Amino acid sequence: MIFKTALSPQESSKIREFSDPGKEWNRFFCNRRNHNIFYIKGNFSCVFARKGILGVYSPFYLIREVTDMAVPKTMQAKYDELAAIIEPYCDEYLSEEYKTLCTHALEKLCRKRPSPLTSGRARTWAAGIIYAVAQNNFIFDKSQPIHMTAEELVEPLGVAKTTAASKAAEIRKMLKIDHFNSEWVLASDIEKNPMLWYVEVNGLAVDARMLPLEMQIECARRGLIPYVPGLKGE
Repeated sequence: MIFKTALSPQESSKIREFSDPGKEWNRFFCNRRNHNIFYIKGNFSCVFARKGILGVYSPFYLIREVTDMAVPKTMQAKYDELAAIIEPYCDEYLSEEYKTLCTHALEKLCRKRPSPLTSGRARTWAAGIIYAVAQNNFIFDKSQPIHMTAEELVEPLGVAKTTAASKAAEIRKMLKIDHFNSEWVLASDIEKNPMLWYVEVNGLAVDARMLPLEMQIECARRGLIPYVPGLKGE
């Protein structure tokens, strides 16, 4: 059984600190080399850790995982510089969900070796990160709750649209940001994005939400879908 608890007392205390039975959504993380954050709905009967990753077991279901990475000491000053641009911008013009994804992208760029952030203007990188994440979440589509033109998106940052778009393309390639990767989709849009749910079954593209529960669980285990839709609400 991989569901045996393998957390240190310090890690267990962190779980108690961040879990609240009175809340619909609980937040857990494993305080090891990479801090894996899980958002879980409902009560839990078992928590396990394997290879440094915190896991969860029925009766709840995993909604999403966002890796909260430790920033290397050599990149901390650069991270702080860009975060000081990105976070206030998201607070004023976007949302908390956007801020989570943008700072996640910043963390991943800081951890690259060598980090591309060591060269170039901070505002250009910040604009590129925001542009890449926003574009991936259809911010230019007027039907979205938060929408704006490319010019409106970058104007507060003092960066030209073409410069931001070019840097965003570079970032998307480095971080593999696309519509098929739930890591870069707003949490509130995961269920509504059909591209995250199609899997291949016997050579045919099938919406995993239409599959039997056992197949949904296997798809989620393999990382093909964001979570097990058949367990939603339990």
